[in-house]
Amino acid sequence: MPHAEIPADSLLDSDAMLRIRSLKLRARLVVEGFLAGFHRSPYHGFSTEFMDHRVHQPTDPPRLVDWRVYGRTDKLYVKRYADETNLRAHLLVDCSASMAYQGSGSVTKMEYARSLAASLALLLLRQRDAVGLCLFDETVRSWIRPRAATGHLDRLLVELIRHEPHGLTRPLDVFSAMAGRLPRRGLVVLISDLMVPLETQVRALRSLASGNHELIVFRVLDATERRLAFLGPVSLRDMETGEEVTTLPSAVSGAYAAAVDSSWRSLNRETERFRAQLLDLDTATSLTGALTALLASRDRLR
Repeated sequence: MPHAEIPADSLLDSDAMLRIRSLKLRARLVVEGFLAGFHRSPYHGFSTEFMDHRVHQPTDPPRLVDWRVYGRTDKLYVKRYADETNLRAHLLVDCSASMAYQGSGSVTKMEYARSLAASLALLLLRQRDAVGLCLFDETVRSWIRPRAATGHLDRLLVELIRHEPHGLTRPLDVFSAMAGRLPRRGLVVLISDLMVPLETQVRALRSLASGNHELIVFRVLDATERRLAFLGPVSLRDMETGEEVTTLPSAVSGAYAAAVDSSWRSLNRETERFRAQLLDLDTATSLTGALTALLASRDRLR
C-alpha cells in the first residue's frame, strides 16, 4: 500500500514547535492547532460510527455539540460514537541509541518522537479514550497500562521526558514479550526509526498485529538518513554498535537512496497482509500534519 501523504499546513512549523521547552505546552499547541482545522477535514476522528447522544459536559469542545438537537430542544448534547467508550490505545516509542541522531534537523529523532507521542496521548485523552505507553530499546524500559483518568497525561509525559536514547534495537524480542500485555483489541501506534533489517521489521510488526490490533507505524528519520546529503568524504558510525565506515557520499548516495526507498516499499507490501498502516515522517514534518495523516490512515481502514 502507498504511504500516506503528510499535509504541510500547521499552526506552527516543526522547528518552531519543537523549540518550545515544555512538552505539555508543545502537545497542547499541536492538538489545538490540529482541532482548529478539524472542520476543514473529511476525517471524523478516532470513532466514526455514530451511536447516540450524551449530555454535554463543560470540558467538551464546541465542535462536538449537535447544534441541530440544540435548536429543537434548547439543550446541549454531543454525538457519541460506537468506539468512543472502549478504544484502548497503546503508544510504543523507540528509545534505542539511534533515536539520538540529529543530523540536519533542529531536533533529534527522539525529541520529535517524544513530542508526537505526547500530542497523540493528549488528543486521545480529550476524547476519553484510554492511553498506555511503552518505551523500549532491546528490552521494555517502561510500561504504563492504558487509562483515561484525569491526570494520566502527566504520568505519560514524565516517562517520555525521563528516558534518553541508549541501547540496541530489538523490536522482535520486545514485541513478542509484550503480547500478553495487549490482551484486548485496540489501537497500537509505533513510533520508531525502524533501524533493523527488513525481515526483522516485518516479523516484529506482525507480532504486534497478531492480537487483531489496529496497527499504525510512524517511521521517523532525519533527512540526511534518507539521502546521505553530505559534502566530501565522511565517516559514518552506527550509534548502536559503534561500527564505522568511511565513504564518499557523491559516489554512493544514489544507490543508498534507492535502497532506502525500496526497503520502505517492500515493508508496505509485506505488512498489507495484516493491514498495518505505515506513515513516513522526518523531523521537519509538522506535528499537526502527522496527526492528520494518522486520522487519514484510520479512515482508509474502515
